[in-house]
Amino acid sequence: MSYYVCPVCKTKNEEQRNYCLGCGTWLLSDKFPAKKLRKKNGGRVGRVIGGIVVILAIIGVIAYVKGTDIANIQPAAVQQQTDGYARTNPADLGVPVSGKVTQFDLLTRENERDFGLSVSVNRVIRGDDMPVTIQGGTLKEGHEYLAAEVTVNIDSAGTTDAQASISRNMFSIVSASGKDYPMTVFIHDNSVDARLYAGAEHRGWLVYQVRKDDAAPLIAFARDDQGRGGFWFKTNK
Repeated sequence: MSYYVCPVCKTKNEEQRNYCLGCGTWLLSDKFPAKKLRKKNGGRVGRVIGGIVVILAIIGVIAYVKGTDIANIQPAAVQQQTDGYARTNPADLGVPVSGKVTQFDLLTRENERDFGLSVSVNRVIRGDDMPVTIQGGTLKEGHEYLAAEVTVNIDSAGTTDAQASISRNMFSIVSASGKDYPMTVFIHDNSVDARLYAGAEHRGWLVYQVRKDDAAPLIAFARDDQGRGGFWFKTNK
């Protein structure tokens, strides 16, 4: 039996899955294909040992969480942007916002990597005529699709040869009234998902469902787990 390893978050996915169980990445992308591996069949003994390992891992995670203040567990991306743009002062379309993002392993808070980068929302398209192929999700009544073309530039890396992992999960869209929209739309071509070294640029699309009467939702990048900070962008002129 085989499985796919997600190129973005490294989650192991069953062979029949097209989207990553961990982050929603399209696993059959030509540009960033998932790595297909074959499970080793260790028989009954192997299954027993595997079960013991899983139980010990769960116990370890529980012990770790119990010994940690949940409110102080940092997200996988912490940011500090330097251009003064915030939820109350979002950047216009086409205006890059510069800053720093620190990525690290969520549970262990190890393998920390700092990146200097800039992000811009270049253009926004609303309605049925989408520039990308939409996969999954039924359009809700009173809603329409909103597609945003985003450019990410990695200007510097604090660790030599470290790659920044850019994922659609680092972005979110917030209504004009201040409520997060759920991520219900997936695309498998020209996505914003990418792994980038310093000096690299990537341009891709985000697609959301928004209310038709919401004329000015905002896009946020790299907020913390309590919705604070982040790079903020307008979706209208």
